[in-house]
Amino acid sequence: MLAVRVKTIQAVMPLVQMLLTPLMFLSGSLFPVGAKLPLWLTIATRANPISYAVAAMRTFVLHFIHTPAGAVSSFQGGLTWGSFVVPTWLDILVVLGCGFALLGVACAMFSKTE
Repeated sequence: MLAVRVKTIQAVMPLVQMLLTPLMFLSGSLFPVGAKLPLWLTIATRANPISYAVAAMRTFVLHFIHTPAGAVSSFQGGLTWGSFVVPTWLDILVVLGCGFALLGVACAMFSKTE
């Protein structure tokens, strides 16, 4: 969606990296997303679609790893909405929904002539 508005190809990658780097750090892929976060950071991680992709991939990968139960349980936890633990199928649905919504916006931006 961002690449639609950029005039030169050299500006696309820095713009995408400027957006993806904070999203990656907020996703829980590098640092655990736990209950001890401040409220604003909890809201930011729950609004981040990459958090849902990381949670789904973590569940999928840990399903196939043969390790002691204590080791696997320290990595699991998933995202929660209040006291509701978000299931894996809903993680995937959130990621697909955000992807199709952004694709729709990009298609609408491409259809406009300047």
